[in-house]
Amino acid sequence: MLMDPMGGIVMTNDGNAILREITVQHPAAKSMIEIARTQDEEVGDGTTSVIILAGEMLAVAEPFLLQEMHPTIIISAFRQALEDMVEILREKASVPVDISNRAEMMKIVQSCIGTKFLKKWSNLACEIALDATACVALEENGRREIDIKRYAKVEKVPGGTIEESTVLKGVMLNKDVTHPKMKRWDTYMFLFS
Repeated sequence: MLMDPMGGIVMTNDGNAILREITVQHPAAKSMIEIARTQDEEVGDGTTSVIILAGEMLAVAEPFLLQEMHPTIIISAFRQALEDMVEILREKASVPVDISNRAEMMKIVQSCIGTKFLKKWSNLACEIALDATACVALEENGRREIDIKRYAKVEKVPGGTIEESTVLKGVMLNKDVTHPKMKRWDTYMFLFS
C-alpha cells in the first residue's frame, strides 16, 4: 500500500507499479528502477525478479568493492560469467522446441501462465497467446520475428465475459452507439483481412 503524490492510496503487488510511485535520489536506486522499467517494457513481467536478481548481484559484488577492486573488473567478471552461463545453458540444458507442434507450445506457455491469477482460464489464455503470436509472426531473410508491441494490441471491450475473449485477425475500429437498442458489442466494427 502506497500513497501517491496526489494523496491517493495505491494498493498493488506489481513491483513495477510500486517502483513507479516512489521517488528516489540515489543514482544506484534510479538504475534499479530503470532495470525494472526496461524489464516491464520488453517482457511485460518479472520486474520484481530482476530487482531481486540485481540486488543479489550487488550483494555478491560488495566484498570485492570493500577490497578496493575496481568496478570495471567486477563488471567484466559478471560479463564473463554471463557468457559462460549462456554457453552452458545452450549446450547442456536447452531442449529443441518444435514451434509448429501446438501441444508442445501450449505446455510452454502454460508454464508461464500457471503462476498468474488467471489459472482458471489458462487454456483460453494460452490459446489466445498462441493465436496472437501466430498472427503477427513475420519471416524475413530466413529469420522469424514476432513483434507483439508493434502489430498486436489488447483491447478491452466492456460488457463481455472472459470466455468471449478472442483474437481478431484484422483491424478493430471504435464506433459510436447510433441507436438506443443497439447492443454494446455492436459498437465495434471489425475489418478482417
